[in-house]
Amino acid sequence: MAVRYYSYQDADAPELDAQAGSLVALLDACLVNGYSSGGTEKSPLGWQISHTGTDKRAYQSVSGDAFPSLLRIQDDGSSADGGGAAQCRAYDSMSDIDNGDNSTSQFLFKKSNGSSGRPWFLVGDERAFYLCVRTGSDYQLHFFGDIIPQDPNDTGAVLLKAGQNGSGVSRWERQEMTETNGSSSEYEPECRWLRDVDLIGSNAKVRFYGRGGGLYIGTDLLTHPNPVTGEIPSEPLYVGGFDNSISSHWLRGRLPGGYEPLTNYNAGQFEIIPGVNTLAGRDVVSLFHGGGRVFVDITGPWR
Repeated sequence: MAVRYYSYQDADAPELDAQAGSLVALLDACLVNGYSSGGTEKSPLGWQISHTGTDKRAYQSVSGDAFPSLLRIQDDGSSADGGGAAQCRAYDSMSDIDNGDNSTSQFLFKKSNGSSGRPWFLVGDERAFYLCVRTGSDYQLHFFGDIIPQDPNDTGAVLLKAGQNGSGVSRWERQEMTETNGSSSEYEPECRWLRDVDLIGSNAKVRFYGRGGGLYIGTDLLTHPNPVTGEIPSEPLYVGGFDNSISSHWLRGRLPGGYEPLTNYNAGQFEIIPGVNTLAGRDVVSLFHGGGRVFVDITGPWR
């Protein structure tokens, strides 16, 4: 599957601001329709709009390999942050733009904390995408779609990572794989599995697992470059869940194209880093979040 990326720096790119409809216009362009950049056509990711309304969309992958799911975006200015965010929710299926079966909790795709257009970067394939937005002085990193599951029959491995109410942004918190203690707070806020691992329960809690030394993904302080190899060490971004009822932690798979940088490499805003050696010479983009950064492969394929 082809990996494609889009940026506010493209000529004639959609503008993302606090106006109603600006986010769905951006997603329409990147996921479904494509757009012209300085006379060169940028092809879309190849998704479809399954249901629509005024400043509302239900986006769905058309890949025959994709797990059944839809992303509903309500970008009409009615969120807790007004036009600065859009309400979002994942569904198994939908009968119309306002009704569906088995959904996650409702979260927010953050857009802007002001009226002016904001820097953004979107990268994805036919089954998942990342959207990073500089909302003001900070960055929000969103994700929706199919992960790469441990078990290929795990059709519930659809993840929605969004944001929170108010001026703050949601961080990508990192937990140790060896951690055994559990509490109701030990899961990733504003992030849910569409279905639990038994494929029956819905709206399951999520945890990110990494090997870096910081509290958040991409905040490690290892020397850059690695003095032994000269490389930028990076690890796959593993993701699992937390069952509060039995204080159990489990691994479900990894984010497609997502990596945890393990050094203090000071990459700039949306900087593309060519030929990362530890990732088989793939180009990556550095996407910020409230607590650190994530590397995302822009070379592909992810699967």
